[in-house]
Amino acid sequence: MRPLLPALLLAVSSVGCASSAPPAAAPGPPPASATATGEVASPTAPSTGLECGARDGRHGCTDRASGDVVIPFRYDEPVRFSAGGVAEVRDASGWYYLDRTGARLFDAYLFDNGPDPVAEGLSRFRKSGKIGFKDPRHVVVIPATYDAAMGFQAGRAMVCIGCDPRIWSADAPRSAQAGQVFEIDPRGQRLP
Repeated sequence: MRPLLPALLLAVSSVGCASSAPPAAAPGPPPASATATGEVASPTAPSTGLECGARDGRHGCTDRASGDVVIPFRYDEPVRFSAGGVAEVRDASGWYYLDRTGARLFDAYLFDNGPDPVAEGLSRFRKSGKIGFKDPRHVVVIPATYDAAMGFQAGRAMVCIGCDPRIWSADAPRSAQAGQVFEIDPRGQRLP
């Protein structure tokens, strides 16, 4: 009787699996979210002319018309372009921003393990060792000219020129810091 029990359990479990399995998909073209080569596509601004997706677990983009690789398939996250035509990407070197040609525009300003969040319509970015501010479309609003900068609060951001960003803090008294510490408005104008 023992040998029969495992066979009976197998038969019952097979019936249960067969009845709960969804019907097989009809043969045909791949779903809209997959390209002809089996790459998984991610949402991309249609005006970019790019087909973005994944290959071997890495993300990048090809030219829709020619099929040529424009943005190499090396990114950890899906490549998504803002309305301004800029994509926030991450690879082994960190977070940064690309244009539609794959050119690196500027680096992300890291805050809490990721790119700086938008505060009052602006977020910080880095370029050539300096800090600037961009809008949610990744359009530069205030050029990268500051050595250190806090995010915007109540229409003001504290910035510093000539400060050591490793030790600069908005909480430290201005008289204790080297460099010029001042506040700017969302247009980059110095405030009194």
